[in-house]
Amino acid sequence: MKINLKYSYIFLFALFFLHGGRFFSQENRIDSLLKVVRGLGAEMSSASLDDTVRIKALIDLSKEYVGFRDFSKSIKYASIAKLISEKLVNALDISTSKTWLANSLQSIAFTFENQENFPNALAQYKKELVLREAVGEKHSIAKCLNKIGEMYNSIDNLDASLEYYYKALSLIDEVNYKDEALTIYNNIGIAYDRQKKHSKSLEYYIKVLNLSKATNDKNTMGICYSNIGTLYAEDGKNSQALDYFFKFLKIAEELDNKKNIAIAYLNISNVYDVEGNYTKSFEMQFKAIKVFEELGNQSELALIKANIGSSYLSLAKTTSNKSEKEKSLRESEKYFNESLLLYKKIGQIESIGQVYYDLSELAMLRGNFESSLNDYKNYILYRDSLTKLKDNEKSIRAEMNYEFNQKENLSKLALEKNQAVANEESERQKKILYLFVVAFIFTAILAILIFRSNRNKQKANRIITLQKQDVERQKNLAEEKQTQILASINYAKRIQDSVLISEEKITANIPNLFITYIPKDIVSGDFYWYSKQGNDSFIVVADCTGHGVPGAFLSMVGSTLLNEIINHKKVVDPALIIKELFIGLSNTFVSKGKDDFNQDGMDISICKINHETKKLYFAGANQPIYLVDSKSTKEIKAQISSINGIFALNKNETITNFEWDLKPDTMVYMSTDGYVDQIGEITNKKFLRSRYEKLLKEINGLPIEKQNQLLEETFDEWMGDSKQIDDILIIGFRI
Repeated sequence: MKINLKYSYIFLFALFFLHGGRFFSQENRIDSLLKVVRGLGAEMSSASLDDTVRIKALIDLSKEYVGFRDFSKSIKYASIAKLISEKLVNALDISTSKTWLANSLQSIAFTFENQENFPNALAQYKKELVLREAVGEKHSIAKCLNKIGEMYNSIDNLDASLEYYYKALSLIDEVNYKDEALTIYNNIGIAYDRQKKHSKSLEYYIKVLNLSKATNDKNTMGICYSNIGTLYAEDGKNSQALDYFFKFLKIAEELDNKKNIAIAYLNISNVYDVEGNYTKSFEMQFKAIKVFEELGNQSELALIKANIGSSYLSLAKTTSNKSEKEKSLRESEKYFNESLLLYKKIGQIESIGQVYYDLSELAMLRGNFESSLNDYKNYILYRDSLTKLKDNEKSIRAEMNYEFNQKENLSKLALEKNQAVANEESERQKKILYLFVVAFIFTAILAILIFRSNRNKQKANRIITLQKQDVERQKNLAEEKQTQILASINYAKRIQDSVLISEEKITANIPNLFITYIPKDIVSGDFYWYSKQGNDSFIVVADCTGHGVPGAFLSMVGSTLLNEIINHKKVVDPALIIKELFIGLSNTFVSKGKDDFNQDGMDISICKINHETKKLYFAGANQPIYLVDSKSTKEIKAQISSINGIFALNKNETITNFEWDLKPDTMVYMSTDGYVDQIGEITNKKFLRSRYEKLLKEINGLPIEKQNQLLEETFDEWMGDSKQIDDILIIGFRI
């Protein structure tokens, strides 16, 4: 499933303090440094403090080449600096020599970082950290810890990233190191934001904001306003989001920062678009286009045109007037095509595919199925091309790593050879003479025995070597495949998590609600969905065929159809929603044969709660709900009872909602069958509905948080060390 461009808030800004920093190079600067290097004989080492001048010149030269993106020369000179520094450390084991070796490793790491070779950059920064800690200078240690955190963030290991950020933070204070504190606070905020821990992220963005206000750093203040606005927008708090985006816009205008002005316009337009205020959304987007055209930035210009196309597409979906709908579709198509031309011009493959996806949806809305299919094929084509490019990038990166190791070894050999040619030649002659004498005597005594022994050993060694090589090759291949599969599944999980609405947003309307969600695998076949339409809240709990990737795919199709049925078509009757969902699923899987279709299943329960009348309306397929109070436990069976769930519905079949007046002490429980079907470690039997109903009766009067805790603890105790057999999803609430 694709995330639409329109709802990506632009951009999450990062701050940097100097640690190898960004360098803007000029050719005359490189020429000057090359003269210094040659004049000092910088590739030679005297193993004295005079070498620090050579090392500094080599590091400066390496960084200048990074500015020109000539990474091979950057690595060359940084590696020479490292070798001279190692000689210096061996000769003079003092803080100064260790500091220069650390600086050399930092320069190598900085080069890898700019190549986006983050694993190698991380390895070099960790080597640097060992030396910084040996020297004991806290400020340098903090900067290195922060860089390690940034590298972990770049490879999506957010827990490790936060660990190193906090270590860095513990070594500095806001008073003496304001810039460093700003950077680390902001990095922590970004990491928590990526983990969807918005309250923690907001806490650190506020620290950045307060510190930037204290130093009157308006640029950082603006960036922080944008980050906070993005958090509120992602949480659906549109009013607060707009407030912070307008503050960001004001500062960008004061600083005359054209690019940030345009970004502010885009973020504001996205909020208006979510609210359905297309007039203001278009106003802001056209302002952004004007700025990006002045800047000549083709990438952002393509993005805003795609955003406008998406806005017109959303407008077309919501209007019932055929004339207005067709007008919106024409405008949408116009801007999508203009965006497509720009993306093709600058070669952004992933964005090209996304625009083709939107054009496919547009053609489908018009009923032009052939055009929709062609555009969707183009989307698949560009998506697969992007995958191949990433695979090629991995191969190139591996080749670069190999070349780096080779060049480093060659540089080391050359340095040692130039440094002591005479001594090495003398030692070589002595060794040759010694080896000749020993070999002659040894050969004379044991010639026959050695010959036979060596011949047998050589045969055995050749066999062992071939076996080891084959085992290693098979191991590497298996590890590579496993890494690729896990990366794909983890990416699918991030997509699925983004589709599921946050529990905080639901409890904003239904405070007494909990969600027990325990997927069996990385991705889940169980899903829940929520929407509020006027005085009505809609809660959906569904269990798709299987679990893992197949179930997750069907769950995302179900979520998309529910958005279309309830939010766009405004179907508010649970029984009709089930029927519309069945029709949508049937159309989605229209190419499947009858036998294949009958193997699919989606058990589902849909509850509509009217907050004014306190009335519950329920419809379901093979998935009951429970109404529990202090007096009784009532099981409300689903109207459709087939094991195929919603897929068993007949198009002409009519189902009727169950209705119930909710009392203040009545708990409503919606759940899939994973909890009751779990096999216990001790009994080797299922938990069963009878035990589940008894448990609900025991906990219904407890606070919501305690109910959730007891459900999870009971499940863990029952399962023990046995394997979880299915996804678990329970939603309980009282009005």
